[in-house]
Amino acid sequence: MEDRIGELKDKLITACRILLNEKLIESQYSVSCRLDEENMLINDNVGPALLDRDRILTTSLQVEKMVVGNIHPAIYQTRSDVNAIVHAHPLHAIVLSTVDDEFVPIHNYGVLFKGKIKVHGGHGQVKTKEKAQDITKLLGDGVAILQRGHGTVVVGKSIEDAVLATIYLEEAAKVRVIEELPRHGWYQFSHALVQRTLADELSLTRRVRLHARVGAAMETMYGADAGKHAAELAYHFAQSESAIGPEKT
Repeated sequence: MEDRIGELKDKLITACRILLNEKLIESQYSVSCRLDEENMLINDNVGPALLDRDRILTTSLQVEKMVVGNIHPAIYQTRSDVNAIVHAHPLHAIVLSTVDDEFVPIHNYGVLFKGKIKVHGGHGQVKTKEKAQDITKLLGDGVAILQRGHGTVVVGKSIEDAVLATIYLEEAAKVRVIEELPRHGWYQFSHALVQRTLADELSLTRRVRLHARVGAAMETMYGADAGKHAAELAYHFAQSESAIGPEKT
């Protein structure tokens, strides 16, 4: 039994490292796997880069023993086919959750998600048993669900399945958030609210630097025709004046 527990802990550690590398989790996340009929393994409150065997906890699957309404036990109790759960905070999936009530993943492996993915309307962490059970009911027999403005919950028959599905879900969300335009190399946001949500996520310093980079890139791309696009350039340079100075505004 100890060997099996050690193996599962190592898989959880590897899963967290992969999700961190894919920029799907940071300091707040939870990844778990079913240990037996009564218990699960789940990461402690520590960053994924620092996670080790000693920071993986054995926790009861009994809903009445849940700590701050943890969503994992509620799902394991309802879904006997689920052996692993990933709760992550992928940027594009979070943005998409703010503008849609559900969406169909457009992805090579989209069939994994069994059709439409639903969005749970409650914001923030799962701090009550009632909310955990509500999310579980909305998930049904699906593979993933979005929590509006908060994150994703993805389930799988194994740790590997749950991690891959989390990656595929974010890729599918990115396709919905950003649309390619007919002009080669040009893209736009699929919805004005998507653009607003992403902009709100940026710090002022980063937003200024991005405007400066976009303005410089456009100026180079337009070359001799830059004067024809003066309004576009002026907008980006005005937004980045604190970084580049007033000369171009």
